[in-house]
Amino acid sequence: AATVAGEQVLSTTFTLPSGGSHHAIRANFRYQGGAAPCGGGGNFDDHDDLVFPAGGAVNFALAANGATASASSTLDAGRAASAAINGDRRGLHWGSGPSTGSGWHDATNNSYPDWLEVAFAGTRTINEINVFTLQDNYASPAAPTESMEFSLYGPTGFQVQYWNGASWLAVPNGSVAGNNKVWRRFTFAPIST
Repeated sequence: AATVAGEQVLSTTFTLPSGGSHHAIRANFRYQGGAAPCGGGGNFDDHDDLVFPAGGAVNFALAANGATASASSTLDAGRAASAAINGDRRGLHWGSGPSTGSGWHDATNNSYPDWLEVAFAGTRTINEINVFTLQDNYASPAAPTESMEFSLYGPTGFQVQYWNGASWLAVPNGSVAGNNKVWRRFTFAPIST
């Protein structure tokens, strides 16, 4: 029990297991409390839950982290370039909600090349790029996996490039042909872009 009045600072260190996409920790706080929530008479019984991404990787491509997106063309306002960097990996609200879902769609159907460019909020060091495409069942999309395939709408050939300060260069294995994956992950040695 605390013997000093006023603000108290509690700290501890945890070693969490590797793997998974998120970790969750629940901290229980109790001062002269019983099993019931906060009661009268100075008793205190409460908890806080913390959920955070495993590994601490930062997605610099998110608009929420200051990134911007531009494209060679845009079909309509519901499929703007900005919809590609809003954090939605499923394609929710396809064609109608670029701030909460959707994705980018060019205005030149079957005419190539097309491009989507993501500009970070300053130079960043990255070692991974993830590309997600429209699922066949876009009206009811599922959480994508790297084994999930499409047969209707996704790009079958594309390049993933980065700006080195003078020109665009392909990331390792970034020239893709015969693609049928909803989710393509590209990992490589750290680069600054």
